[in-house]
Amino acid sequence: MNVLKRFKYLMIAMFGLAFSLTLASCQKNEADPNGFYESKTNISEDGFDFDKAHLSSIIIDTSKAKTVFFLGEKFTAEGISITANFLNEDNKLGSLVTTDFTVDTKEVDMFNIGTYPVTVTFRYKSVVEKQKYDIDVISSELLASGKEYVGGIEVLYDDVKGVYSSNLGDNLDLDASNFTVVEHLFVGDKETSSNIIGTSDYSTDMNSNKSVKIDVSNVDVTKRGDYPVKVEYKPEAIMVDGQKLEYTVKAFIVIKILDPITKLEFVSGTTTFAATAGNFDYSDWKFNVTRKNSGVSSVNYNDKDFTVSGVVTFVSGTQEAKIEYLDLSLPIRVKLTITESVDYDIVTGNIYDLIENSSTGELECTGDVWKSTISVSANNEDLDSTGLFKINKPSAYATDRLNSSNMSKDVYDSLYFGNRPTVKGVDSYISVEMENPGILVVYAAATGDTVRDVCVFDAPNSGEEVGTYYTDGTKKIMQFVFEVEKAGTYYIQSFEGGVYVHGVVIAVAK
Repeated sequence: MNVLKRFKYLMIAMFGLAFSLTLASCQKNEADPNGFYESKTNISEDGFDFDKAHLSSIIIDTSKAKTVFFLGEKFTAEGISITANFLNEDNKLGSLVTTDFTVDTKEVDMFNIGTYPVTVTFRYKSVVEKQKYDIDVISSELLASGKEYVGGIEVLYDDVKGVYSSNLGDNLDLDASNFTVVEHLFVGDKETSSNIIGTSDYSTDMNSNKSVKIDVSNVDVTKRGDYPVKVEYKPEAIMVDGQKLEYTVKAFIVIKILDPITKLEFVSGTTTFAATAGNFDYSDWKFNVTRKNSGVSSVNYNDKDFTVSGVVTFVSGTQEAKIEYLDLSLPIRVKLTITESVDYDIVTGNIYDLIENSSTGELECTGDVWKSTISVSANNEDLDSTGLFKINKPSAYATDRLNSSNMSKDVYDSLYFGNRPTVKGVDSYISVEMENPGILVVYAAATGDTVRDVCVFDAPNSGEEVGTYYTDGTKKIMQFVFEVEKAGTYYIQSFEGGVYVHGVVIAVAK
């Protein structure tokens, strides 16, 4: 069992989760006594409307916060901020930095050495996001003593550290002998060695005289959930300046009780949609979820727990939506009817045509919707297709087909793409003609593993900005939807490293 890896100074990798909102030092919104952030009308500089968006994730910034405390010192969350990320109905990303959140310090013991989890909770409307960060409580006496001391402990259950998962009904045995505790010894701020403490010194009775006490009292093996197990270790006392110094070191492990989903059933909701270049609204969908032990419950569709893929919203006909939910092992499929759009004339560029296979019912790639002859000049400056759009100075161009190793799918598992010219900087852009107001959809991916910008202007570089989106830091092909308010020529550009533009869809108002 390889558990004796060298640790960073007092940063013992234990995990803990908080389950109730114990409020500590943080700012509160006076309109909400719980300290939750609730946007009323919050529109950012680029016109992103948070009222029409949902919270997708939060990122904790601890760079200006205190994360190492001495014994007995008062905890503070001052300096903590979070970036809350939002997606609107067109999958456009917006974010804000705020200190309106709650922190849970229930599992923190400022009077015992150890690594403790602090859980930050942020709520926007009905969506709650939680993330944790760790703090270390250390002893100034031990640090300065020059003596060897236990600076932290590592806890495992059944040879697993951090989070151990078990299914309901699996007769999880929380006997002390199934735990392993490793002590990490320090002199000053340097780790000198680590040892496994023998299980004869363990007890799950918190009133025992054993040196290692494991508190499993909060774990309910009959109910799905995440349960923290607190471990206290009392090492032998050490002599400091002629005085015997006794101390306790603490850490946590999480026992996760699972109740696997065995069945997902579509109950009701809209299954006929008019074709659009944007996304469909599945908010009225309802499902029955059957879990192995707890039976059937009803759930409503939401963007956080459900994933819908395989649907091409601008192709009329019968399609099957692939629906995934949480830890569901096999997705289900729901047939959708896509009717011709009554509001838009929809055209595509550089996207392969998908039709339904009459035998399998699956959508298949059958060719290139972009029917005209594609030609690239010697200096790679111009690429035209029946006036649909023009690529100026693309840095790369490929004519791969479905069986090519370079053939790509979008992040929604719905579309296949081949050609992918690159736009980067002021001298590279794609121009798109819009005969009327409507929707311009750009399918693009970052050229590297970092966030890239995808911009649309009504003139190259210095024109009025229609909108800007950002890739997610991967090379996945993403869908970006731009609302175009008037007819004209629009220019797709990128200035932060460049993007591959795999295709466009134009929905022009009839």
